[in-house]
Amino acid sequence: MTPKSVDESPGTSSAPPPPHDALDVPTPMAILRKETLRTLAAARVAVERRTLTVISGANAGQVFVLTSREHILGRGEVADLRVLDPDVSRTHTRIVRTDEGHGHTMVQDLGSTNGTFVDGERVTRAPLSPGARLQCGPNLVLRFSLTDDVEEELHRRMYESASRDVLTLAFNRRYLVDRLVAEVAHARRHHHALSLLKLDLDAFHRVNDAHGHAVGDICLRAIATRISRAIRLEDVFARWDGDEFVILARSTDLAEATQLAERVRTCIGEIEVPTDGAPLRVSASIGVASLGELRLEAKPGELLAIADRRLGAAKSNGRDRVHAEG
Repeated sequence: MTPKSVDESPGTSSAPPPPHDALDVPTPMAILRKETLRTLAAARVAVERRTLTVISGANAGQVFVLTSREHILGRGEVADLRVLDPDVSRTHTRIVRTDEGHGHTMVQDLGSTNGTFVDGERVTRAPLSPGARLQCGPNLVLRFSLTDDVEEELHRRMYESASRDVLTLAFNRRYLVDRLVAEVAHARRHHHALSLLKLDLDAFHRVNDAHGHAVGDICLRAIATRISRAIRLEDVFARWDGDEFVILARSTDLAEATQLAERVRTCIGEIEVPTDGAPLRVSASIGVASLGELRLEAKPGELLAIADRRLGAAKSNGRDRVHAEG
């Protein structure tokens, strides 16, 4: 006589359970198959794009979409694929779509100082195949890809999430540090002015204590939005830490930067955030520094240090003011 298994008990049937089809319940595999077919159907109608993704250097993660037949990559104003790497020439590389095949693309060096490389080899003119690495100068490396519009949008969102503050949508601290180095090098090379504003919201911890962090977040978003409207597109606005922000103002000397700081301070003071009681208003103190004040051998971080020191002076002298001296 065959002994019962430990899982069997008197009165329990040992027959296998009915198949999923008999229960009229879709299996996980069937659900996955449907989702896969739906995804493939969507991919078939997606528009294919040629893209260059920055994988090292300043702006790592940024995606350039090659929508035209020809593009110029460089740090000059005539470049439509513009990068701020100081070791990239003003017009460094030409990228051209050819008629030799689907997605076929050529790259041509434009007499750059530091060279153009494809997959590690210096080139004058060479094809770009999907997955190829394009290097311009010693630091900037980009990956060439053929992607659909859905994937390109995904890459763009990933770059945004890596370079922007989630709450305020200003650039984040890491991005600012990279841009500061590039902007200082660019300004010195072309003998342009450059200024930095560092601002801090006065006693902002009291807002969170009195009204809660939700109201504090609304206030920070409103302030960031107003500042973004008060500066130019070429300026860089970043959240440094908590309620501290930084503005990099290109082609702006100390006097002009001081005027900009006063405009920003006034804009912040005009904001009213609704609360359960009276509308909430905040003020800001701002420290201003200009590249022209630094020695030629000074490092970019010194510009930030001077602005930070002057911010401290503005707060010590009564807050809600701009300090651009000392």
